[in-house]
Amino acid sequence: MTCATVFFWCRGFMLFADKLPVVPVALRLKSAFPEISSHTATSNFLANLFWFSFQPWTVMEATALPPMQLQPGESKAAFVQRVQLAIAEELGCWVTDLSIQQKRQLVQKARRKKQR
Repeated sequence: MTCATVFFWCRGFMLFADKLPVVPVALRLKSAFPEISSHTATSNFLANLFWFSFQPWTVMEATALPPMQLQPGESKAAFVQRVQLAIAEELGCWVTDLSIQQKRQLVQKARRKKQR
């Protein structure tokens, strides 16, 4: 995986990561109506805002993970992937190797399918 693949995630992240430690943070969101799936791949900002504003309560839990540093000889892309994996392990989910272009294609395909 190259840094171009994870560009949108790493562009701000890598500004200082080669000089300072990074503290990964895993976020968990709990809401009154977990069966309502807002923030899906095909939902837009207004739909997300609509559903979020009608939740009577929302709890966000942030878990700070141990600080991580770029290792000697480690590429920035490998470091970004290592941080992503640490967060995913904490959350019990997985990281895909899809590029941003591939994700956009999947979203477009899902939207087309939804319109039928």
